[in-house]
Amino acid sequence: MSYTPRSADVYAYDPALPPTNVPIVSGATAYDCPQSGNTFILIFNEALYYGNRLDHSLINPNQVRKFGIPLWDNPFDEMRNIGIETKPIFVALKAKGTKLLFDSRAPTDQELANCPHIDMTSKVPWNPGTVQLGKISIAHKDPPIDDPRSNEAELRQLDPIMQGMNEWRTVQQTIVNGERFFQQVGRMDDDARFADVPVRPSIVSTERHTKATAENLSERLGIGLHRARATLRSTLQRGTRSAILPLARRYRADRMFLRPRLKGKFSTDTAYFNHKSIRGNIASQIYFHKSGFYSCHHLSKVDDKQVGPTLKKFIADYGIPEHLTMDGAAVQVGRNTSFMETINRAAINYHISRPYRPEENPAEGGIRELKRRFYRLIVKHAIPERLWDFVLDYVVDTMNITANYSRYSDGRVPLEVITGITPDITEYMDFTIYGWVYYRTDGALGPNEIGRWLGVSHRTGPMMTYWILPRSGRPISTDTVQNISETEKQTDVVKEQMAQWTTDVSKILDARTGDISWGKDEIPPQLMFDLGLEDKEFKCNFNELIKAEDVDDGTLQGTTETDNIDAQNCVNMEIGLRRGQEGELQRAVVRRRIIDAEGNPIGVANNNQLLDTRQYEVEYEDGSTEVLAANLLAENLLAQVDEHGHRHLPMEEITEHCSDEKAVKMKDAFYPLASGTQRRRHTTAGWDFYVTWKDGSSNWIPLKDMKESFPIEVADYAISKGIQDEPAFAWWIPHLVQKRKLFLGKVKLKYWERTHKYGIRIPKSIKEAIEIDKANGDTLWQDSIQMEMKNNRVAFEEFDGDVEKLMGYKKITGHLVFDVKLGENFRRKARYCADRHKTEAPAALTYSTVVSRDSVRILLMIAALNGLNLQCADIQNAFLTAPAIEKCYLVAGPEFGEEEGKVFIVRRALYGLKSSSAAFRSHLAETLEDLGFSSSTAGPDVWM
Repeated sequence: MSYTPRSADVYAYDPALPPTNVPIVSGATAYDCPQSGNTFILIFNEALYYGNRLDHSLINPNQVRKFGIPLWDNPFDEMRNIGIETKPIFVALKAKGTKLLFDSRAPTDQELANCPHIDMTSKVPWNPGTVQLGKISIAHKDPPIDDPRSNEAELRQLDPIMQGMNEWRTVQQTIVNGERFFQQVGRMDDDARFADVPVRPSIVSTERHTKATAENLSERLGIGLHRARATLRSTLQRGTRSAILPLARRYRADRMFLRPRLKGKFSTDTAYFNHKSIRGNIASQIYFHKSGFYSCHHLSKVDDKQVGPTLKKFIADYGIPEHLTMDGAAVQVGRNTSFMETINRAAINYHISRPYRPEENPAEGGIRELKRRFYRLIVKHAIPERLWDFVLDYVVDTMNITANYSRYSDGRVPLEVITGITPDITEYMDFTIYGWVYYRTDGALGPNEIGRWLGVSHRTGPMMTYWILPRSGRPISTDTVQNISETEKQTDVVKEQMAQWTTDVSKILDARTGDISWGKDEIPPQLMFDLGLEDKEFKCNFNELIKAEDVDDGTLQGTTETDNIDAQNCVNMEIGLRRGQEGELQRAVVRRRIIDAEGNPIGVANNNQLLDTRQYEVEYEDGSTEVLAANLLAENLLAQVDEHGHRHLPMEEITEHCSDEKAVKMKDAFYPLASGTQRRRHTTAGWDFYVTWKDGSSNWIPLKDMKESFPIEVADYAISKGIQDEPAFAWWIPHLVQKRKLFLGKVKLKYWERTHKYGIRIPKSIKEAIEIDKANGDTLWQDSIQMEMKNNRVAFEEFDGDVEKLMGYKKITGHLVFDVKLGENFRRKARYCADRHKTEAPAALTYSTVVSRDSVRILLMIAALNGLNLQCADIQNAFLTAPAIEKCYLVAGPEFGEEEGKVFIVRRALYGLKSSSAAFRSHLAETLEDLGFSSSTAGPDVWM
C-alpha cells in the first residue's frame, strides 16, 4: 500500500549469515469471513515487505496487541478460542503443528476500493528494541500522532494498492509467529556488537534530514511562514511514500467508469518552450483548477498522438473532471482526435473558449502563475534551460502540496481539494531543486558520487526515489541520496568535485544545442515560457522580486505639455476592486481607454473625478478584463486611500528578505560613548522585505516601514530565518518579544503603501521614472520632469569660468520630488528642490510670516456682509519669482537633459533653500507696495 523512508536489517539466528535489508511498509491482505461471506481488508502498518520471496506472511502478535486488539494464541487456554478479536469480526486461528495460521490472499483492485478496511497495527513507527509492553486496554484506537488530521478515515478514503502487490495472486497463509525474527530496526552504529555488520547506506543520520517546521518548509519551497504553517496543518509529514501517487496505480487502464468524478471546472492549455529539454520535450499540456491545482504532461511533439493521451493520463492519475475548458486548438477539438474521443467516452462536459479571449480559459491565468515561480527558480538557482521539464514538474508538485489563499481551496492544499487525500510532503523536506547531493547506485553498494537534485521520481522505483543529474548529464533515478552540507561544500575536495561536475555537464546542457524556432505568430506570447516575451508589467514585477536592475539610464524623453485634461493619466493605475459573490478584493490594473466602432473615445473627461464618464478596460490578476467608468474607478480608489493618496494594504505574508551595502555589519553594531560605554546602533537601513498583500500584489518594502506597520510579523520572520541578531533587528526584537502581549493590543496592523499614490507608482529618481514610463509605454513622468525643468531654468545662470573663482559661493546639490495631483486628473507632478539638509543656515534672516486664521475669517465675514465676490489665484513656481538671498552654485544633473554637467549659479529662491521662504515673502511685499497696496497694522500679511 505505501512505503516509509525506513528499512530494517533482518538477521538470522546464525550469526554467520549476512543480514537482509527489508523495507518497512503498510501492507494489506484479504480475509474472507466464513460466517458472513464478506471480504475484509486487513491493514498491517509498520510491516516488513519481502515481495514475492515468501509464500506466506508473518504477524508479530505483540505488535497487534500493542495496538489494542486482543490476540489469543494460547492453544491450552480452555476459556478462549484462539484467534484475533477485531471489532467487526473474529478471525479464527487454526493449528498446524506448532504454528497458528489463518487463510488470506492478495486483494484485488476492486476489493481494495470497496471492501471494509481494518487496521491491525498502529501507524506509529515500531521499534521492537525500544517498545514498552505491558497491560494494554482493549480499544481500537491509535496512539496519539503529532499531526491532528491523521485518523483512520484517511486510510479508508485511499485506494491503496502497490504494483508489487499485484504479484500476490495466489492464495497464501498468514502465519502467526510469536518468536522474534529480527533484532533491530534502523541504524546500529552505536552498538559495539554490530561494529562489523554492514548497514544499508541509504539510511542516513537524522542530521541530514530537514525537520518538518514552518521555517524549514518556507526555505525549501520558497513560500512565506504563514503559508508554510498552513501547509503543515493541511498535510502529513510521516515520511510515507504513498502508492496512490500517482493514482493511476489504483485501477486497471480499461476501467474508465470506475474512476472518481472530480467536481468543479477544470481547464487545459499547452505551454511552449524555446529549448528542447534534455529528455526531448518541447511543450507541456497543463491542466488547472482554481484551487491552485496543476497537472503537467510533457510533449516531445505537439500532435494528436501526444496531446490526446494526456487527458487519459490525467483521468488515470486523478479522476474524470466534470467540466473541462479548452481553446480551439486542432489537436484538441479536431474531428476524430484522441482528445475528443476521451472526452466523449468519459462523458465530460466541455467548453471551447473563443479565439483571442484568454479570460475565458482559466488555464492561461494558471500558466501565468506557474511562470512566476518557474522563472524565479531558474534565475535564483541558475538552472540550465534544458532542464525546464524537471523544474516545471517540481513547481507543479510543490504548488499542489502548498497551502494557498484561493477561496476554492478553503484552507486545504490543492491536492487534497481534488483527491480528498491528505498528501505527505516528506519527500520535499530534505532537498532543494538543483541542490548539490551525494548519491549511490547499484543498490546503494556503489561509491559516493556528486550530482544535482532534480525532484521526486514518482513513477520510478518502489521506495523514495529522486531524479539526480550526474556528471554524465543523463538524469538517473535513485533512492540513496543525501544533501551535501554547507561545511562540506567549503572543503577543497568537494569544491574540486563540484567544479569538475560543472565543467562536464555544461558542455551537455548548453541551451543552444536545443534551441527551437517557432514560426512567427505561431504561439501566443502568454503560452510561451520565455521571459523576454512577457509583458512589461510582468517583467517589472519579476525584476522587483529578484531585485534585478536591468533598466538603462537612458535620456529624458517626452514633452513639456502636461495640461491636457483628456490625457490618459488613469492608464496603468493600480487599484483594488471587489469581485464575485463574496466581494473578494482583487488587484486590477487600468490598461486602456475604450473606443467606439469609429475609433472615438467613449465618455467625457472632467477634473472632478466623480463626474468623469470616460470608460477604461481594467485587467485582473487572473487575466480577465472588465470595462469600468472613470468615476467608478475614482470612487473605489478614494475609499482605499488616506488624505495623502496612499493606499491601505492588508498584508498576507512575508516571503523573502534581502540586504545591501547600507546594512550595518555585525562588527559595527556598537559605537563608543565619551565615557567608553558601548551602545548599540539603532538603525534599519539596508534591509528590505518582499511582501505579498491580500489583493494578490507583492513588492519590496523597507524594514523601517515594515517595523512600523507589522512589528510582530517582522520579528517572527526574523527569528525563523535566524537573522534576529543582525544589528538592524537586535536593538528592538528582544524588547518586542518580552512585551509581545502588550504590543498585540496596541499595534495597528496596516501599511499605507508609500510606493504608490492614488494607485499610481511614484518614482524616487529619474532612473526609476524612466523605468516606469518604459514599463507603462508612455512618457507621463518624463513629461512632468521636462515641464518642471523648463519652469526652473530661469533660476539658473550658466557659469563658464573656473569654479575656484566663485569666492563666497557654496556648492549644493538637488533632487526631484514626484507627486500625483488628484484634482488635476491624476496629473504627474515633478518638483526640483535643493538638498537643504546638506547646507548650513545662512546668516541672513530665514523666518517668514504667514497670514493668521483670524485674519482670514475676518476677511470672509467682511466679504459676506458687503456682498463682495471672493477670488483665488495661484502663483506658478512662486519661490522662483524672488531673487536668491544665499550665494550657491551646482553642477547640473541628468534632469537638466542636454545641459548635464554644466555649472550653474543659483539666481532665484530655489525650492529647498533655507532662505527661500523669507526671500519670497520679502519680494511679494515689495511687489504689492509697488502696486499701491499697504500692509494692515493688525495683520501684516493682510494687504489692502
